[in-house]
Amino acid sequence: MFHVADVLQLRDGEHIELILRHHTVDLWPKLFLSGALLVLPFFFLFALVQLGVFGVLFFCLAVGAGFYFSARTLILWDAQVLLLTNKRLIYVDQKGLWQRIVSEASLAEIRSIESRRTGFLDTLCRTATVRVLSTSAAPVIEFRRAPRAKTFTAKLSELQGAPRREPL
Repeated sequence: MFHVADVLQLRDGEHIELILRHHTVDLWPKLFLSGALLVLPFFFLFALVQLGVFGVLFFCLAVGAGFYFSARTLILWDAQVLLLTNKRLIYVDQKGLWQRIVSEASLAEIRSIESRRTGFLDTLCRTATVRVLSTSAAPVIEFRRAPRAKTFTAKLSELQGAPRREPL
């Protein structure tokens, strides 16, 4: 599971306001395929056992690969987060099991916040792409399939001290 202390140290007086993860709609196709890799060898168990050592080896490899891919999918989904603290915005981009990119921007450096919903899947799942432009080392932070994009942008605007506009 993702622990903030593994990735970064919070500064004095800093606390986490909001943690945003990708919607699970991106997770299900990968889990379905790895689950199929786990379950299908059991349907062919007797046929694989009749093949002897090679059949048993294939069975073990297929089940092992299913476990590996499902665990990898869950770990990568859990570790890729967008953290909003009362002082800064931190994006943890987990590319692989051993590759992690951490980008951060202080709230004073943020120039613009965009929330864009495009396509049928975004509309159906009520997700959006959150794009944050800043003047820091990471000029663009883009987080796709954010489930609570409006809550996130409102909270970020509130922490920046921007005046809230009332909807028409």
